[in-house]
Amino acid sequence: MAEVDKAEEMAFNPDLSKEQFDGELDNLAQAEEALLGSLNSVQNGVAYNAYRDFSGDTVGKYPYGITTEDLTNGATATVKEEDGNKFLRLTTTATSGKANLFLPYTGEVKAEGDQRIVIEYRARLNSSFQYANGAMMRNDSGTGNYSMVTAFDTGKFIVQNGGSKKAVQNVSYNTWYKIKMVANWDNKTYNVYLDDVPVATDYNFRHTGGDKLIGQRFGIDGYANASIDFDDFKAMVIFPFDGPMPIQEER
Repeated sequence: MAEVDKAEEMAFNPDLSKEQFDGELDNLAQAEEALLGSLNSVQNGVAYNAYRDFSGDTVGKYPYGITTEDLTNGATATVKEEDGNKFLRLTTTATSGKANLFLPYTGEVKAEGDQRIVIEYRARLNSSFQYANGAMMRNDSGTGNYSMVTAFDTGKFIVQNGGSKKAVQNVSYNTWYKIKMVANWDNKTYNVYLDDVPVATDYNFRHTGGDKLIGQRFGIDGYANASIDFDDFKAMVIFPFDGPMPIQEER
């Protein structure tokens, strides 16, 4: 990340000639590409298609490797730090706005037979507002096509079941929650866990098309004075297991 910061600083140096400016832009693109490649990583022996805990990001800046889909009317997406832990905060102003981002997956996020797709993240609501996209897993059949959806709606945790949204549990403000989704791709169903407790079992995909997942959309979709934090994004493909997550050999 330090290389990206350095390249970014050099690229926008007003004293550079056009040739130097173009060269620094190339350096910036290469540094960002290398950083994005590192997001498909092995952590503690487990291979992930996405792993973001923001530990390598710069406090006060927009996070690397995450795409902006909506940032309107002064909405912000900024890395914060509390008690040594970095996380991502999305906010809107007194004017209703959107703060929706997209975390792309790397590699093939698909499963067959006994394989399962596992998506995890943590979230914390900091203010009372109507609706937040917790995680909308987009498949490769179209931008608006989401296989699995979890959300927050006025103090309730929401899971999509086919064409319906189900409130499965009340949630508190200023409290971190760990969400995990385990998908059976062949059956087009998924289970959801909140703080490791099952809250939805064999819910149907919202959209059953596509051959794989390509990333997840999350954020605030058109509300004022909204604030939500995200951390510890993980995406992986595993075989079913009983007990702890299996350790995969680093390749």
